[in-house]
Amino acid sequence: MAAYYDFFTLPGEGFHSTSGTERYYDFVWGPVHFFVLDAYTQTTVQRPWLEAGLAASTAPWQIVVLHFPPYSSGGDGSSQWMQWPYDAWGADAVLSGHTHQYERILRDGDGDGIPLLYIVSGLGGADIRAFDTPVAGSVARYNDTHGSLVVDACNTGMTFAFHAVGGAVVDQYLVGTACPGG
Repeated sequence: MAAYYDFFTLPGEGFHSTSGTERYYDFVWGPVHFFVLDAYTQTTVQRPWLEAGLAASTAPWQIVVLHFPPYSSGGDGSSQWMQWPYDAWGADAVLSGHTHQYERILRDGDGDGIPLLYIVSGLGGADIRAFDTPVAGSVARYNDTHGSLVVDACNTGMTFAFHAVGGAVVDQYLVGTACPGG
C-alpha cells in the first residue's frame, strides 16, 4: 500500500480535497461532486466528513464511490458496515466494486419513495464470479463477460450504462432527465 501512496498524489493534480488526506477525498468534475471513501480508514472519521460534504455540496449531482458494496448479490455479499444513510444525506448514486459482477440495485433508504441508485461494477478484468440470492432492490445483474461502467452527466441528469467487452450496452439507467443531445 505504501508504494501506491508514494507513486500517486491523490486526489490528483487539479483536484481539491476537503478531507485533508489522500485516503478519502472529494472532487467536482463538471456537474458531479464525487466523494471517494477509503475502505481501510476508520468509518468514524469518514462518516461525519461525508455527511457534511454531501449537505454542503452545490453541484447538481453527488456520487459516493467506495470499494466494498453496501449491497450486493455477489458471493462476498453486502458490506453492512458501509450501509450508511447516503439517501438521507443527499447522495444521488453509490458506486462500488470488489465483487466481480455488475449489479444495479435500487433502494429507498430515507422513505421518500424515491430509490437511491447503487451500482456494483466489478467486471474490470479479474475472474468473474457467480451470483448468490438477489438482495432486496436488485433489478439488473450481469456476469457473462468483462466490461465497464460509463457515466454521462449534465445539469439535468446522469445516465449510467454498463458496456460489455465488444461495446454492447448491457444495462442503462437514467437519474433525472436526459441530457440535451444525449
